Amino acid sequence: ASGLKDAGAEKAASSDAKMLERFQACDVASGTFKYVQVHAIASDGTRKVIVRSAPGAYHADVAELLCQALQDKDLQYEIPGGGRIRRDDDAKEIEIYGHSKATQVFGFRCEQAVGTIMILV
Repeated sequence: ASGLKDAGAEKAASSDAKMLERFQACDVASGTFKYVQVHAIASDGTRKVIVRSAPGAYHADVAELLCQALQDKDLQYEIPGGGRIRRDDDAKEIEIYGHSKATQVFGFRCEQAVGTIMILV
């Protein structure tokens, strides 16, 4: 019986890891907005880095929809960084700012290099 329980737990963990694949890795809105880097975590420890930007007065506003969607799928998350980003579709430019007034509130240590690579790839 314990073998069946373990198999069930493994199947659930695998399902959670597959659930991470459904979340788009990078979604940057056109314009100048705050962005957040979110680390989504499946029950088996599988992690996925997700970057989001959107209109919002605070970084929490930008993260809210994604974090709620992760919670709805029983996935954990951490928010290690963020800042501001400008996407200009006409000029085909993206500029990332590594500073934020919210760094003290969130304890951000912006992993800007990872976010930059994800956005440009």
